[in-house]
Amino acid sequence: MTTSLCRTTSNSIIKWALLGAASYALAALLHEGVGHGLGCLLAGGDIELVTSSYLSCSRRGALIDVAGPVANAIAFVAFAALASWAKSYRRPVSRFASGFCWLEAAWNLYWFTGYLLYSGLTDHGDWSLIAQSLPMGPYLLMAAGLLATIQGIRWFRRSNPFGQANTLFAAYAGGSAAALFAAAFDPAGFVGLLLRAPPAAPLAGICLLLSVDRHHRSPIEDGVSRHEAGFRDVVWLGGLVIGTLFFIGVLGPGWRP
Repeated sequence: MTTSLCRTTSNSIIKWALLGAASYALAALLHEGVGHGLGCLLAGGDIELVTSSYLSCSRRGALIDVAGPVANAIAFVAFAALASWAKSYRRPVSRFASGFCWLEAAWNLYWFTGYLLYSGLTDHGDWSLIAQSLPMGPYLLMAAGLLATIQGIRWFRRSNPFGQANTLFAAYAGGSAAALFAAAFDPAGFVGLLLRAPPAAPLAGICLLLSVDRHHRSPIEDGVSRHEAGFRDVVWLGGLVIGTLFFIGVLGPGWRP
């Protein structure tokens, strides 16, 4: 029995770009708002400002710093489990939903590993206080980050739900666009943003591109088959657009509780 590949269409590219933008926005919100935000509150501090790229807290401490990447690690486990469940579920699950879970798992894992590598190399970032307090801390961070990144790339290549590489590139482009549009409204300005937000997110994007399996092909290339198109497709796309606009419009200029 043979199957024919569906041709990539402009509609599918747009869908995956929206998927990438929304999944990146959620990963950033989990890192800054949920991770650093809860860390700030647990440390007895007050949240002063939350943006798409950083959080300002009235207090400083290792708990607040590591809470961001730890939130990404927890999110990775949750969304990776959802992606695996969607792949093995006996009833067909929309590849659009499966792709969102896969992308969310990838963004969160690579954000976590990106910070390990960045803090190990530069002694700055969310793991810097941990690196300074451990013997050979920077080397341990770099080793852990590199190992986790390699294993993550191998896992994501095996579980890749994308039928063609260019759909994953579209998702990456959508996530990058969402990050840049939000950063354009940041009150710290371009230079201030570079100083306050280490490049863990760009490192995550590079790792995402490395997760492309150019030899992988699927009989259903498009994210949503023709039989699934319709109301559910519109709801999915509408939710992605609203979520991304919220990320850019609210967290771009920053939210003060």
